[in-house]
Amino acid sequence: MKLKHKYQVTIIGLIFSIVGFLSTFTFVLPIITLLYSGLIESIFSLIIGDTPYKNIGISVIATLILTFIISTYYYIKSITNRPERIKKETIFYFSIQFFILPPLFFYLNTSSNWDKASDGQFFFGIYESFPLSCLMFLFIGLFIDLFRMIKEKKARN
Repeated sequence: MKLKHKYQVTIIGLIFSIVGFLSTFTFVLPIITLLYSGLIESIFSLIIGDTPYKNIGISVIATLILTFIISTYYYIKSITNRPERIKKETIFYFSIQFFILPPLFFYLNTSSNWDKASDGQFFFGIYESFPLSCLMFLFIGLFIDLFRMIKEKKARN
């Protein structure tokens, strides 16, 4: 297996990590990534009603984790069944993860301070957590490539 093909998902993850990290300084991409979680938060606000924000935040975290697990499962299943489309599927997968991982890190980061934080602190929380969340693209890519290598090795034996 060629090195480029062997670590293809890791390379794409690294590119997404670099783009995400560099866009931190613009504030544009970090704010855009909050759109999906903002929608989830609005839905839970309507469902749960007038309760402490902590309850809504926990619901958003649980939904983001569930969305991450489901999307990762289907992505791995997709690239396992169609390895010739790995590049296209990986770019699509990481594009979706831009709306899941940074908000998840943001909500986890602010969860320790929900009762005391002001709107400004929440706003700068995404700026603080965004670079770390973008690093996850590299780690996820490496994990998936290692998973693929193990699976291919088992298939050969």
